[in-house]
Amino acid sequence: MRTHLAHLDRAIARMLDERARLARTTIDGGAQPAAVDPFVDDLLRRAEGDFPANELRAVFEAVARGCRSAAGEEVTP
Repeated sequence: MRTHLAHLDRAIARMLDERARLARTTIDGGAQPAAVDPFVDDLLRRAEGDFPANELRAVFEAVARGCRSAAGEEVTP
C-alpha cells in the first residue's frame, strides 16, 4: 500500500511539472495568465470521489499559483 501511494505521489509530481512547463509555454506564447488557471468551478461540479470538494478547490488554487510562479509571474499567496 505504501509503495502504491509513493508511486501515485511521484506521478502527481511529474504531472504538476508537465503542467507548469505547459503553462510557461502558453504564457510565453502571449496568452494571459488566466488562460492557464484551472476551471475550478467546473472541476468541482464534475468531481465525484472521496476527496473533499473544498480541499480539491485548495489544491487547484495552489496548482494555479505554482504554474504562474513557474512562468515567472509574481504570485501572492
